Amino acid sequence: MMTTESKNIGICPECGAEVRLKKTPYVGQAITCRHCDSVLEVISRFPLELDWAEASWDDDFNDTEVDRADRRKSGR
Repeated sequence: MMTTESKNIGICPECGAEVRLKKTPYVGQAITCRHCDSVLEVISRFPLELDWAEASWDDDFNDTEVDRADRRKSGR
């Protein structure tokens, strides 16, 4: 996660480019970096922090897979 001092400028964690937003974003908002096309998510508004949006999707997927494996083992 990377930040800058301005409230509407963040740093892309993939390519390091500044990501400038015209309006104040909300936490959880998905943003695409214009330089590298990475899908990012707003983690914090003040200061603006961005992180990869896919990371949370991977966590949800992995949790689902673990739950399925546990159900198979227990016979549910």
